[in-house]
Amino acid sequence: MNRNITSLEELDFIIALAYSEASRRQQDMEFAEQNAFSLSEKVKTPRPPADKGLDSQCFAVIGNTLYGVRYIDTAQRELYFYLEKVRELKGHSNGTK
Repeated sequence: MNRNITSLEELDFIIALAYSEASRRQQDMEFAEQNAFSLSEKVKTPRPPADKGLDSQCFAVIGNTLYGVRYIDTAQRELYFYLEKVRELKGHSNGTK
């Protein structure tokens, strides 16, 4: 998670996912604290039809913001991504990674 990424071109594309913001519950905040990260955003996505290599070593891009995926909670039809803000990206307008 210590890569010094400053632009979208430095990332390898895995998948674009539709998402919605999910509420950050007290237990989510405590989980993040126990695992030494700051929970900046929590988003819910439909579960992809196949394993796309998504794991906690990936990054997500929402708007101009780069997030580290710190944890993925799986449900039957959804995935919940626990995201930690890394930085704003240079020269990027929109997308998810």
